[in-house]
Amino acid sequence: MIRLFLVLFFCFSSAALSASTNFGFYSNVKANLETGSIDGYEILIVPAQNGDQLIFQVSKGWPSNVIVFDVDVNDIEFVHPTLGKIEVEFVNDDLHLEFKDKSFVEVLKRGKSFWQQ
Repeated sequence: MIRLFLVLFFCFSSAALSASTNFGFYSNVKANLETGSIDGYEILIVPAQNGDQLIFQVSKGWPSNVIVFDVDVNDIEFVHPTLGKIEVEFVNDDLHLEFKDKSFVEVLKRGKSFWQQ
């Protein structure tokens, strides 16, 4: 009986994890070789024990500390302490960050983190 429970548990757990293809890194961070500044936004979306989490980093000249937000990977919105309300939309392999309070959109490409290059 315990084996059956464990098999069913792992089947449903892996199905839940694979249900979303939106987990991963998204970035538009670039380095300016002339000035040495690093600019852009980077996001990592991961499954976690009690839901999904989004790790967010802003670079305006130099990278800020990361902030972790609890989110639902299929309907992401969060409030950044200085940037205000941000909504996320997935378009193909891109992530669109819509800064509601500032009225602009940034497009982040899916792939490796800037820090992995």
